[in-house]
Amino acid sequence: MKTYISKIINIGVCYRLLNLPKSHPYCKLFKQNLTLTLNFCGPQKEDKEWIIDYAKLDEMEEVILEDFNHRCLNMNELMYEKSDIEVNATLENMAQYFYHYITKKFPGYAELLDSVELDNNEGLVATVIRDEEKRLEEEIPTIKTTDYYPYITYPPFFYRPWYWNEKL
Repeated sequence: MKTYISKIINIGVCYRLLNLPKSHPYCKLFKQNLTLTLNFCGPQKEDKEWIIDYAKLDEMEEVILEDFNHRCLNMNELMYEKSDIEVNATLENMAQYFYHYITKKFPGYAELLDSVELDNNEGLVATVIRDEEKRLEEEIPTIKTTDYYPYITYPPFFYRPWYWNEKL
């Protein structure tokens, strides 16, 4: 049985999307409140009966807020008009960035970080999952039947809209 613990962090940022025509509404600088969810998975430590020390989760939150809260995510592009700097702050790119940021900033906890979700609080969520191919092989849905009706039990990530969009 797998057990997950999640840390939810609210971040206020501003950014603009690059490589869009000037007429596109998302090419302008805008601010957004993002919800970053760090999902940790692993065995419960026998001495404390938890996956990860909660104090460490609070420390991660402090570091992330210090580095990102109330900041412009692509400041280099705004201050220096250079064509060799490309920082495109799409939700998908930012979710990947946060995943790699956490694994590099806290290397001792990289093996526990199962996924990172970034929610723009407007109905869009980008999710980055560690070793997705391996995980999909391990967590194949099980089909059970009874005399009355068949029902399917899926792992939690099957209920995510992004999962079905990728498979269609």
